[in-house]
Amino acid sequence: MGRRPFLQSIGAAGAAGGIASVTADGVRADTPESWASGGDAYYSGLVDDLQNGRGLPPASFEFADTESGAWDTLFAQAGSDGQYGTVESIDVGGDDVPFAEARRIDVTDAPDANYPVQVRGDLTRDVSAGDTMLAVAYLRSSTDGPQTELFAVDSGGFGNASVGNQSPTIGSEWERHYFPIEIGADTAADSSESDLYIQWQFGFTEQTVDIGGVALLDFGTNAEFDALPSGVADSSAAADSYYDALTGDLSELDLPEPGFVYGEKESDTWSAYEFGVGDFGTVEDLDPTDASVPFSEASRVSINGTQENGYDANLRADVGEMPVEQGDVFLGVAYLRGPDGDAQVTYSAQENASSGYNNWAELTDPSIGSEWERYYFPVRFDAAADAGNWWTEFWLAYGEQTVDIGGLALLDYSETDVTVDDLPAGAASEVATGDEGPSEWPETDDPYYSELIDYLDERNLDPGRFVYANNEADAFDTFELVGSEADKGERSALDIGDEVPFSEATRIDVSEAGTNAYSVNFKGIEQDEAVSEGDVLLGVAYFRTPDEENAQITYKASENDGDGSNYANYVSKPNPPVTSEWQRFFFPIEWGEDSNPGNWWTEIWVGAQPQTVDIGGLALVNFEGNNSTDALPEWEQSPADGWEEEADQRIQEHRTAEMTVDVVDGNGDPVEGAEVSVSQQEHEFKFGAMTSAPQIESTEEGDPYRENRKELFNAGVLENYHKWDFWENGQDTADAAVEWMEAQDWYIRGHVALWASVDSAAVPDDVVEAMAWDSDADAATPSEADSEYVREETLAHVADILDYYGDRVDEWEVVNELIPEPGFVRSIHGADVTPEEAPILGEWFATAREAGPDGQPLGINDYNTIEGPYSGRRDRYTTQIETVQGTEAGLDFVGLQSHFSESSSLLPSQTMSALDSYAEAAGDDVGLRITEFDMSDENWPESEKADFFYQFLKTVFSHPSVEQFVVWGLIDTLHWRDDAPFYAAGWEEKPALDRYRDLVFDQWWTEESGTTDASGAVTVQGFRGEYAVDVSYEDASASATATLSDGGATVEVSLDGEDADTGDDEGESDEDSGGPTETATTAGSPTATSTATATDSPDGSASSPTATATTGEDDAAAGTTSGSGPGLGIVSTVATLGGFASLAKHFADDEDDA
Repeated sequence: MGRRPFLQSIGAAGAAGGIASVTADGVRADTPESWASGGDAYYSGLVDDLQNGRGLPPASFEFADTESGAWDTLFAQAGSDGQYGTVESIDVGGDDVPFAEARRIDVTDAPDANYPVQVRGDLTRDVSAGDTMLAVAYLRSSTDGPQTELFAVDSGGFGNASVGNQSPTIGSEWERHYFPIEIGADTAADSSESDLYIQWQFGFTEQTVDIGGVALLDFGTNAEFDALPSGVADSSAAADSYYDALTGDLSELDLPEPGFVYGEKESDTWSAYEFGVGDFGTVEDLDPTDASVPFSEASRVSINGTQENGYDANLRADVGEMPVEQGDVFLGVAYLRGPDGDAQVTYSAQENASSGYNNWAELTDPSIGSEWERYYFPVRFDAAADAGNWWTEFWLAYGEQTVDIGGLALLDYSETDVTVDDLPAGAASEVATGDEGPSEWPETDDPYYSELIDYLDERNLDPGRFVYANNEADAFDTFELVGSEADKGERSALDIGDEVPFSEATRIDVSEAGTNAYSVNFKGIEQDEAVSEGDVLLGVAYFRTPDEENAQITYKASENDGDGSNYANYVSKPNPPVTSEWQRFFFPIEWGEDSNPGNWWTEIWVGAQPQTVDIGGLALVNFEGNNSTDALPEWEQSPADGWEEEADQRIQEHRTAEMTVDVVDGNGDPVEGAEVSVSQQEHEFKFGAMTSAPQIESTEEGDPYRENRKELFNAGVLENYHKWDFWENGQDTADAAVEWMEAQDWYIRGHVALWASVDSAAVPDDVVEAMAWDSDADAATPSEADSEYVREETLAHVADILDYYGDRVDEWEVVNELIPEPGFVRSIHGADVTPEEAPILGEWFATAREAGPDGQPLGINDYNTIEGPYSGRRDRYTTQIETVQGTEAGLDFVGLQSHFSESSSLLPSQTMSALDSYAEAAGDDVGLRITEFDMSDENWPESEKADFFYQFLKTVFSHPSVEQFVVWGLIDTLHWRDDAPFYAAGWEEKPALDRYRDLVFDQWWTEESGTTDASGAVTVQGFRGEYAVDVSYEDASASATATLSDGGATVEVSLDGEDADTGDDEGESDEDSGGPTETATTAGSPTATSTATATDSPDGSASSPTATATTGEDDAAAGTTSGSGPGLGIVSTVATLGGFASLAKHFADDEDDA
């Protein structure tokens, strides 16, 4: 079965010929420019059918945008006094139809003319000749040979307008009829001189006819008369009222139209399911129509309690007509109840292509009560399966119970942008629709708040309500100066005068930086009202600083569940630039969890540095379900003008070098006019990815987890399996992953020799015991610890793991996250020694120096070291750098994890400032590493993440001290926060991946060609790395490899006839005769040869501003070069996966934490 939206099946002729075939030439001023949305489920479904199913151009509803509104405009009569019969409303709730209102026309005495018995609707706007409309009505009759006619009347009288399907054939069952109309004359709707209406006439004979689902759509000049549908809509897949209602309900959650997997009608889906109950119970049919539920198919299952497993009794439906792909997203739906009280059911989605027995997302075991309730089950498949090899089922065998089940559906969102996290889960009654909010703005006498309401109202925002109070003064009184180091801040009153619109302000003087930015904060807790998940709010504040430098603040909106366990910030852009002038800032907020009074707040962190911050004009508006965050005002954050040009200049200076290719003949004489191409094969700079050792172990070559990595990176690090306890218990798994990375010729960093995170299973049990670990306090107990045992074991492990891998692992993090995880230090030195200054650091590094190969780089690693407003952590990390640098073993690199959210993202200037600070503290001989980069934030749009990624990576690459950039996970499903940088759950590419390719394989990639000058030389400026050099001259050609690094390189290629391919040895062997002579001369060393990595290079297409040629003075025969990219290049097929055959190194995926 194909995946198509449900309502497209009505009128299955579809959009043959496309929109172009139905568009008229002229456009009247009031011709609809966009489709009407429809104000109820039936009218919305009608729009879906005509817009999506038939591809018709925009139309508007004429009478009203709801079915009930249309009937308020229409009138039906059986004679002016009812003399020819009766007209009555009928209940269609039990009929399988999508509409809700209908009339029964019962003609008991046929009039002489047909029109006295009629259903008529007067048009409410002017029309022009040639305008087209489409009338829609459902008709049925219990009479043999029923008759009706539709007339459209304009100023030309009866018959002047053209009507298709004017005399429809009416059957005994409800059928939808289309009546296309073309207006024949210009007519004013309010003219007393002419009529303008449509009218169904029924007075032909004694008969009973039912009419419902009436609508009139106006296309203006958008559609030709002949292109509109006419007659009975295809009844083979008539609308299903329950499925129509279901899709309507989901559309209110801003979900797009799904496909239906088992069938496009409830009855088809029900037929696909089969009960497997056996001897464990009985099944009987139920009639749910008396229970005020929208579905019509249900059964009761009575379980006798003799089963052993929940799945011993089940309801299952295989999917036999379509495959499922990895990452496909679905929504299971069912109505459930336990008539005898609580009942238990498990929803399962399965495939037999993997070892996993269930591909559910969440809420597989709902709490079921005694009343019917709709339940949603979001599903994401983690493996692909062919048609017939996947299914959904309900497990019913839990104890002795009775379960009623009905209203089944499986909705397919795989062809949409919907993720499994976007779908509702659980009982429908508990799913917030987000469509309700205040109906009007609150009344306030506060001039500032009144002006704020006017401002928001002028932006066409729906109403909201003020959270803390309806006036500025009371709202301001809610805020207090708090925090663990609040004594470092002092609050004072502030006289602000009349130059600003607000009247309440305060000054906060911070005498010294807090341990963290939040250690000093200005906080307002809402004590009176709750807030709901999905509520949209807007924070408002004015800030300024009298200091010479900008203030550093964070505006935060958060909550907890009473135990302080939630630290999320629901503000997307919380770090405004605070200058010496008052400036208003808006902070859009989408709330993440239901929160009770007293458990949610907004606050302003001011403890990032010694500073003075003035705060005024505070307000918090809750729109609830009104408006979206996108509609709200917000302050703009953008990098300084010229940042990219400055970064490009630094990159040119620090990441490129000059390569000269000297071409000589067999006598060593220079060859003028030889064609030379220089193609980069690999970067010197290390671009890497975290890799999961178990994933490598459990996958084969060709799996996207492996293949995407190969194409994108030249360095790797294991996520977990070099951590102490992981390694001791899974050494074979770790070794297999190292072997795989070696096969890719990757640079490998060991992560990590020591990490004291007991909760992350990184410490062996015997050492945990020796640390006297207190699980309640989540800390070691120094007074009870066996300090010598911890010291000896940590030193022994450092020696063991570095000695074991030798030079197979290129470098090691000796310690990770020592500041936030000080357990080893506290156990060895006690509570009075800070981890950043602990003497044991010197011993650990000395042991690592002795155990590892000579010259192996050793480093440290930590988080919150570059991200966000964490100056306290930066200061402590700088102290740790200086401590290790001061030991005999010394320090080779500093790891900056770089786990970003939108609230902790940086501008390029902030990134450079942080890098400069660490480089200065570490010294010239210590490199910097971006070790665990990701951007995990579900509220951060992917396009904006990509913009930040581009700015951050370019800035990092431009800094001379940075030597590596490692991405921490690539695919959402294997990422520690389910939000990886490059790939969504089904390996769909995210925008940041395009930015990565653009930078690494286009802007920073060298493909050059040129012709040697009289001295036999060509010189190019290229990015440092590995190169292939190809030379051709007349019939001879030769190749060489070279390494271009700091100081440049000279490559000599000999066309000596013996080693070169002359192109005229027909019939001779193709065996290698030894290859050309190649010498790579680098600064400070005589000669060096190198073999590039075994990957094909990209092949670019833009002109190069960096290529140069070695020329003689005014020499007309001087060598010339041309190239692709800014000294860079990339294959034209890089934008598509299919064109990667010639792309050197790179693609992606993955997973977890530090």
